[in-house]
Amino acid sequence: MLAVLDAISHADDTRPVTAQASAQVNACNDAPCLAPLHLPGLQLQGLHLPSLHLPGLPALDPVVLAPMSGITDKPFRRMARRFGAGLLVTEMVASAALLREIKDSRKLKDCVDDESPISVQLAGIEAETMGEAAKVAIDRGADMVDVNFGCPAKKVTAKASGSALMRDEPRAIAILEAVARAAQQAAPGLPVSVKMRLGWDESCHNAAYLARVAEDLGFAMVVVHGRTRCQFYKGQADWRAVAQVRKAVKLPVLVNGDISDPSTARQALQQSGAAGVMLGRAAEGRPWLIRQVADDLTGRAVQAEPSWDEKRAAVEVFMAEMLEHYGTASGLRNARKHLAWFAHGLPDAAEFRRQVMKADDLAGIESCLQRFFQAPEQQAEQQAELQPQQLPQQLPVQRAKAA
Repeated sequence: MLAVLDAISHADDTRPVTAQASAQVNACNDAPCLAPLHLPGLQLQGLHLPSLHLPGLPALDPVVLAPMSGITDKPFRRMARRFGAGLLVTEMVASAALLREIKDSRKLKDCVDDESPISVQLAGIEAETMGEAAKVAIDRGADMVDVNFGCPAKKVTAKASGSALMRDEPRAIAILEAVARAAQQAAPGLPVSVKMRLGWDESCHNAAYLARVAEDLGFAMVVVHGRTRCQFYKGQADWRAVAQVRKAVKLPVLVNGDISDPSTARQALQQSGAAGVMLGRAAEGRPWLIRQVADDLTGRAVQAEPSWDEKRAAVEVFMAEMLEHYGTASGLRNARKHLAWFAHGLPDAAEFRRQVMKADDLAGIESCLQRFFQAPEQQAEQQAELQPQQLPQQLPVQRAKAA
């Protein structure tokens, strides 16, 4: 594997990366992979991070919402946008299902041309199917197409998709080729990206190699989660290991994994040398965090934390959109996890969650929001008003004397 990467770095070799790779990668799954590089902390150039510049798109904040299955659906993306998020990515869409208009096709059942800038993430194992799905996504309004090489879920990797493709480099390269070709046919100049992990396990860090292949094929951006597939979400993301990918390519690299606030974003950037960050789980229940981190990294005044009234109003709109998007039963079911996340920090969060779980329509949800989503001091006043009035302790004594 090391020989492959060394070979493609030689300027006097005029063969394309994929041509060289196709002759050598068949044995890569059994051969030792490129070891991760652990470089000293890289310092940010200047005080603030510049915007991301991708073909055909306006200048973008260097903070992107990660694709999260079952979470970054259209209602959630709309809410994140209202709080100032820039580039958003759809939840993972199965390419085969999209073409057959079944199951996961609901994730892209509506056009996304009203969500610009928006990237559609595709997953699959057949190169031709992935290419055709890319055309469908573009036809429905995608400003960008992303290829999923990063999902670690067993139900995905068991089908040789997601991060399992990092163990099958010939198939991975074929998919990259097919998606790049299809995107250029459907919309010349439209940017394509790939999201991946460091590799399958600690013995095989091949993200730098696959990123180099993607760059050779004309990809515009690479996102790397600082864990291997076999780590799932255990331990700490290795941001320094992402530096090997940043050094291997000239295109923008975003670092992902364990970034929860402006401070961790800066640490990840310093250790990886990346051009930006991708926020995932930290945005659950905090869609405003994307804009806050972007403000901090770009030198803008950081957007204030929403008040409880603002949060309640945002969640009410979000709930209405969830029910409109999914229908009442499915909308309530899909929204409950979001409501639980939004309740973080409420003085009586446990009771709020209990009441929400019993609500069976939008009016019931809104009633819970009105009761619980208040500033702590307001909620304390309300609770005091609801308490039964008690007579002062000395009154019974006074009555006894009067008798």
